[in-house]
Amino acid sequence: MDNTTYHYDVPKNLVWVAHIVIGLVIAYIGYLIINDRPIDKNYATALQVIGVIAALYHAHLWYSHRNKK
Repeated sequence: MDNTTYHYDVPKNLVWVAHIVIGLVIAYIGYLIINDRPIDKNYATALQVIGVIAALYHAHLWYSHRNKK
């Protein structure tokens, strides 16, 4: 593995862009909540999917590396 990819040869730039886009979506949803505006079902669904994926990914990391020190 070189310095331009993560595991499974996923390009780092792709991961960075995905994190930025997801962060912007979450920030926009937060903006809507703060200003008491209705949240579109698509945004709510996207937020739920992101949360489930993040939880599963971190559970996978914890399970995979639980015995490594």
